[in-house]
Amino acid sequence: MSEIEELRHLAALFDDPDEVVSACVDNRIAQMGPSVIPLLEKMRHNEPDAAFKRLLSDRILRYNAEFRTEDLRKFALRETTQPVTLYEGCFLASSLLNPQVSREKFEEAFYQCACEFQAEAADGRTAIEEMGVFNHVFFHRLRFTVCDQNLTTEKNAMLYDTLKSRRGNPFAIATIYMMMAEEAGLPLLPLCFPGGFVPAYIEDGKELFYVNLLQNGEIFPQSRLKDYLIGQGIPFDHNRFLLRRQTVMLNIYLESLCYLYDKLEDAASQERIMKALYALGDERFLISDDKQEE
Repeated sequence: MSEIEELRHLAALFDDPDEVVSACVDNRIAQMGPSVIPLLEKMRHNEPDAAFKRLLSDRILRYNAEFRTEDLRKFALRETTQPVTLYEGCFLASSLLNPQVSREKFEEAFYQCACEFQAEAADGRTAIEEMGVFNHVFFHRLRFTVCDQNLTTEKNAMLYDTLKSRRGNPFAIATIYMMMAEEAGLPLLPLCFPGGFVPAYIEDGKELFYVNLLQNGEIFPQSRLKDYLIGQGIPFDHNRFLLRRQTVMLNIYLESLCYLYDKLEDAASQERIMKALYALGDERFLISDDKQEE
């Protein structure tokens, strides 16, 4: 029996009320691996029965989330022994949210933007000049724009959609900004504090300056860091600040999605994101210590 034939037989059992049968189907799908997702997508596309089509859609989302959550767990485990990229984590998160975002689609959308930075590569620039060029390309040539600051719509939170439209909520834009900076080789790291972060430019192990992503990448020195945070309603306590690796942006991004889906009262999506977030570890960056204790 071919894989597609076996999958058709398994799909016919998706609505079987017997828990033993359901568990056997789930186990076999898990054994078949992520390659079943495009096959199920094709079945869904050709399915004439509306009710069964919805059932297929639900199963695709569920199985895909399980596969991608496991991929994110392996991603986090790999990071403990070898370098990983924010780009890879962002692809996994995007595919988890939308099974139709293939690696090829995500790569194409990303490199349509990244090639603009590669064309501007040059030696001999100062750190300020490097950031000036990067910000000009990101905010003015590519026209990435922060919108939906109160996090009200799903579309503005999707990394793939934001790469295509160049518009996204603050967390989608920030994640893409750091992903592009990583690709361009800029030493930007998130300076994290209870409730958020700010990109910091690191030179010789020191925080040289910071970037305000809500103001088209405005660069400001440490002397203005306190005013920047107070302006966002965040208490200034540098002792609680910690420079983290670039991939922490993935945790921050997923946290923002949990908040969004909670506002949208989409419990199923929130649960998928929570599982993915826990696959990355227990650290939280947008929730203060006090709120976690509550």
